[in-house]
Amino acid sequence: MTRFAILILAVAGLSFAARTACAHPDGSYPRTMNLDWSNNPDVLRNSKYDIVSLSARATTAKFDSIKALNPSSLRLVCPAWYDYYYAGPSGYTQTMGPFATTDPYYGYDRKFWDLMHDNNWWCWGVDSAGTRWHGTAFPNMWLGNFSTKCPRNGQGQRLCDVFGDFVVDQLVTQKNADGIFLDQLWDGPSWLNGNMGGGTTPGTFSKSWFDLDANGVADIPDSSDVWWKAGIEIVLHRVRQRMGPNFIIMGNAQHHYLEANGAMHERFPRLFGSADPAPNPYNYKWQWAMFGPNGYLSSWQTLFAPTRRNLIDSEFSGGTQTLFPNTSAHQQLFRFNLGSTLLGDGYISLNSGSYNCTYWQPEYDLHLGWPMGPAFPTVIGGVTIWRRNFTSGEAWVNPTGVAVAAGATNPAIGGWDAVIRQTSGTIGVEPSPSGSIRLAAPRPNPMSAAGTTLSFMLASGEQASVLVLDLRGRTVRRLWTGVGTGESQVATWDGRSDQGWIAPAGVYFARVEGEAGRSSEQKLIVTH
Repeated sequence: MTRFAILILAVAGLSFAARTACAHPDGSYPRTMNLDWSNNPDVLRNSKYDIVSLSARATTAKFDSIKALNPSSLRLVCPAWYDYYYAGPSGYTQTMGPFATTDPYYGYDRKFWDLMHDNNWWCWGVDSAGTRWHGTAFPNMWLGNFSTKCPRNGQGQRLCDVFGDFVVDQLVTQKNADGIFLDQLWDGPSWLNGNMGGGTTPGTFSKSWFDLDANGVADIPDSSDVWWKAGIEIVLHRVRQRMGPNFIIMGNAQHHYLEANGAMHERFPRLFGSADPAPNPYNYKWQWAMFGPNGYLSSWQTLFAPTRRNLIDSEFSGGTQTLFPNTSAHQQLFRFNLGSTLLGDGYISLNSGSYNCTYWQPEYDLHLGWPMGPAFPTVIGGVTIWRRNFTSGEAWVNPTGVAVAAGATNPAIGGWDAVIRQTSGTIGVEPSPSGSIRLAAPRPNPMSAAGTTLSFMLASGEQASVLVLDLRGRTVRRLWTGVGTGESQVATWDGRSDQGWIAPAGVYFARVEGEAGRSSEQKLIVTH
């Protein structure tokens, strides 16, 4: 018996609630994501989220255990464009490390270090005197040169030429991940010119400018951004080539990469753009974040490859790693951000700034169902309120500093606040509203020599696919792609893969994947 089958059997005795920890395994709303980049993440807590991003230092057993506890969970591993200067033999005093490639936590850091160091692929900058320094975004981090102007090694390769394969071979396949979350996924690095974050790190100086072509002269900012983005596109294209269309590629920062599935807006709605008009005591930049040139509703809904996985991230101070900071200001910002997230089709995340929290708010357990259309503005008492209706609930968002009183058709909504409420169904019990995706248990199961039949139901006109996945979440067979009829439809599996080989005995998952990330999944046993 494989170790993956053992994981499944080991949780078989858990309660139904524990095995389906995710609040919305069918893809209904609200949808949640957690970024836990600690070395030793809590598996049970992280298994509750629809998507979880774990550090490159989390063990493979952590990834596998989350999948075993919650088969509908999507697990992303987090590489980055930088490495820590103490990961390898940097020549400077080591505060930690240097680490061995076999280190259970830092082994990937050392392999990444060796890749850049052995090929002279560090990212460099120069100061006004022409002195060369390591390029960096934050203290203790040295950037790799992912631009197309990166010097080539003896085999004629640049870092951007090999990093896609490096990530797939050293992380994705090692961790059995469903995707990657790339830290610091910028369109270009020029925003750091003259203000790098590594001035306290040996080998770095904040008042330096990027020299991506390593000619000893600072680059023109527009050129450095073009070179950088072109290099990152090479990396993402290679990952997509290796892992296929179902693999998830996400990242933080404001980026426009068409082969990514989405972006994370950090510290929403305060980090990017110009502040909204007064009264605005929180310095919110909501209008820009939602409708600006790189806005959550204006461009992110169409910019990336489907299935889109956009993310709004809220950052708080205070509290513990598991207990949410419970002040009224924190709760208000959370409601405002969750409501804003529900105006689009993305995921909500909460952290304390250190990305190792497992906050779970009561609103996550609401069952709003699925959107009945896009968000729309409505004017109440001279105040523009944004609203979105769902099959079992509604979200109201007040992006102004003026409170709105309750009316015949609207709740009271404070300034810079939101109301999210379930209007039908029972809280804590999965509803079956019209328009949901439903996949019946395979028949027969375990599958017989003649195969198995999968009956499913989709909303009329909804684009969808029926897939068979292995325990690592990889597509074994794409059985059907088409449009829903609103009535029962059928797909059959003969036990063969897309390549024609007979699938070995074991545990598989049949999944119907529809639009806006909606899905329904059933376990399938193959015994032969």
